[in-house]
Amino acid sequence: MNTKHRNLFLMVLTILGIFTITSCSSSEEGGKIIIIEQSVCKDGVQLLFDEGFESGTFALKGDGNDPEVVQLQGAPEGNFVMKSLLSSETNDKFRTEASLNVDELYFEPGKEYWVGLSTKIGEDFPLSSSFDDQGMLFQWHYKSWLRPEVQDAQPLVGRYKNGFVRLHCEMVPDNLALVPARIGEWVDWVIHVKFDNSDGIFQIWWNGTKVADWTGDNHIVEMIEGAYMKFGLYSAQYKEGGPVGPLPQGQTRTVYHDQVRIAGSDGCYDLVAPK
Repeated sequence: MNTKHRNLFLMVLTILGIFTITSCSSSEEGGKIIIIEQSVCKDGVQLLFDEGFESGTFALKGDGNDPEVVQLQGAPEGNFVMKSLLSSETNDKFRTEASLNVDELYFEPGKEYWVGLSTKIGEDFPLSSSFDDQGMLFQWHYKSWLRPEVQDAQPLVGRYKNGFVRLHCEMVPDNLALVPARIGEWVDWVIHVKFDNSDGIFQIWWNGTKVADWTGDNHIVEMIEGAYMKFGLYSAQYKEGGPVGPLPQGQTRTVYHDQVRIAGSDGCYDLVAPK
């Protein structure tokens, strides 16, 4: 499609009220043009949650160890980011997370949400390991986690494992996406999600490229209250008595987060995307 015809096509979409526009960036990677999907929000739409950590203090609910808010050169926005660290010296050996387990931020079944965040896996993560080195960078928990009649399951997880980040839902048999971990680099995520037992949605963008576009059953119907988001670092293998046990003295695992934004069904890509 030449430029003239493409512009005419976009004009027709706008007139018809179709607000999802696909545009090509001018950059190329390996000879392939990167497609960046963008959507236009309705006027006046507001974020449900917006945390860039520029207060310089950790003001969220912690789970396990409380993450720190630190100044970091090269922060994607502003000067401060959230730092999640695990070591043999931390009180909790396997979990340093921020939890959004509050009523106003539950992801209700059947409703759409938009999430944006930036993550950076620290250079203290090895690219390969002699053991199953993994850790959840962000995850969604069901509100009623321990109901005996329902299996333990998480509706969405972003998990580092041996040089890759795997996006998966424990009700879906295959990976939603598998992308390079980019250790030591900031990575931007946008997630459009609806938890539903018939027409659920997972659309996931990684550094502006859509890596998952999935619809179907992604929800345990008994979990009527919905799910909440957590982000930080959770590595169950470092539990006392676990398959690996606490990290050896002097070893650490560090993950950074910034620009965490959540919008409801009236949100869009541009509203939550890291800047």
